[in-house]
Amino acid sequence: MTDRFNPGQWRWAMGAVLAVLALTPTGWSQAPTVDQPAPIGDVADAKRMVDPRRDGWDSEAFHDEVNGRLKVLAKAVAEQADEAALLGLASESYKGGSLIPNKFVAVYSDTNTKVERGDAADAAHTGGKGFAEAIAAWTKPWQGASKVRVKFKTVGVTPTDFAGRTEVLIEGVGFFDDRSIQQNATWAIQWKRVNNVLKIDQIKVSSYERVTTVTATGRLLSDCSEAVLGRNPSFAKQLKIGSHDWISRLDRNLGLQTFGHQGLAVGDVNGDGLDDVYVCQGSGLPNRLFVQNGDGSARDVSAAAGVDWLEPTRSALFIDLDNDGDQDLALTTDAHIMLMNNDGKGVFTRKGLLPLKRPGFSLAAADYDIDGDLDLYVCIYFSPSADPNELAQPVPYFNATNGGRNMLWRNDGQTADEWVFKDVTDDVGLNHNNRRWSFAAAWEDVDNDGDLDLYVANDFGPNNLYQNDGGRFKDVAKQANVRDRSFGMSVAFGDANRDGLMDLYVSNMFSSAGFRITSQPRFRVKDFNETRKAFQYLARGNSLFQRNALGGYDDVSIASGTTMGRWSWASQFVDLNNDGWLDIAIANGWQTNELNDDL
Repeated sequence: MTDRFNPGQWRWAMGAVLAVLALTPTGWSQAPTVDQPAPIGDVADAKRMVDPRRDGWDSEAFHDEVNGRLKVLAKAVAEQADEAALLGLASESYKGGSLIPNKFVAVYSDTNTKVERGDAADAAHTGGKGFAEAIAAWTKPWQGASKVRVKFKTVGVTPTDFAGRTEVLIEGVGFFDDRSIQQNATWAIQWKRVNNVLKIDQIKVSSYERVTTVTATGRLLSDCSEAVLGRNPSFAKQLKIGSHDWISRLDRNLGLQTFGHQGLAVGDVNGDGLDDVYVCQGSGLPNRLFVQNGDGSARDVSAAAGVDWLEPTRSALFIDLDNDGDQDLALTTDAHIMLMNNDGKGVFTRKGLLPLKRPGFSLAAADYDIDGDLDLYVCIYFSPSADPNELAQPVPYFNATNGGRNMLWRNDGQTADEWVFKDVTDDVGLNHNNRRWSFAAAWEDVDNDGDLDLYVANDFGPNNLYQNDGGRFKDVAKQANVRDRSFGMSVAFGDANRDGLMDLYVSNMFSSAGFRITSQPRFRVKDFNETRKAFQYLARGNSLFQRNALGGYDDVSIASGTTMGRWSWASQFVDLNNDGWLDIAIANGWQTNELNDDL
């Protein structure tokens, strides 16, 4: 079964998309001609169609070959195999120093966690070692581990006459009963072809980091979903079942989306001082409200609370919309923002439907006009389907302006029967740059003038920073240096460096394939350099912007080491270890079904 179009299908292989855009030196791959074979008919045809050599991308073909060899190495390390298992991976002329530096500097340490970094140059000068000897020394910290996971990501490829060079990111972790040891590194690998077989000829360490975590389980966080929710039949019958199973059982006409765009809300709905959680779901599956018990478990009260809606829901907020002191509920469906009044005991009654031309993807609440009540900003991802002049896909890919129209709904109080909200988007100036395929938004007083400003994270192009001046907004993202022209998924504000100014973190996507392709000289050779850089930026990953004294932001993403958030969807500043400094938690991943070893 195939799903109807979703931009996630474009992004699922960011590198593959970039490859499609770059399959020929001019940028676009040639379309099939009448002389070419018929469309894909079997597995062999499928492999032939995706063979990068067909379009002259020998470097990607070389990467595929490298990737196969690195998978063999990863498997041998994960299985803690002996030196014999490594035979054949390296050439007889292999040369290189240690893969672990002799000298370490502890850059962070607390009760549970220690982070050490080594001098890569120190590793290079530890003397020549054989390949098996070097790998054995590198994996020694994992000896005796109950489980070892290793993943290689190739981010740079340079084919040569003899074979080629690659830049590879490595993350490996060994789990013990009471601790875990993670090794992160960057290797520059020289490859050599011996009797037409690709072999490792040299490894140089570019960076090295080791993280040791000591806890009762060896993990900082443990999955407690079943312990908290497992008593409810809805957990086993619905939430615990994977999306792959639901896709095969629910009619596609219900509109079930499988890309994880459903959110959740946390708040105390019954006033008992304990946080409860509302889980949004896709079409055909009812939303769920779990109220926390005193013992830490939670009970499903969805039906009794009147919130078990079947409409596809992507976002929800617990907020006090009528200023009566309890947590009301706002949520987005395909056609409306639904407003529900809380009676103070956790039972909800519908108090309004705010119309949407396209499904709302996320909500952000704030009193933007300082009149004492909360207003709602909703991100609308897709363009109106009824408009025949609109394309269904983002164009241009890195600067799309054909997305949906976000909306600001002003809270104008209430009547006896409903809450009154007015669409004031155009009135307050938020119609500027407002067709950007928006995923998420956040409010914060970034200029410290007493009113709340708005940052909007956009897919397929630059983001917006709307400065609030007395209830009127102006997009100042360019002047403030926070356009962040990437695949914006979420935004979070926090004072990361404790200077009293609010910094900004944006979730995007890190793509090893994107790094490989866009950095090569033949990538889109006929485009302007600015266009090439725009594509390269798409692969960089997440962004951290630090507020400066001049009122703008400095991009400290690379210097702070915060770009590599993998395939990021959402992030949040949070002090995980109670040391007074804000850490960053990132939700990432992709629908892989049974594949769970991605980096």
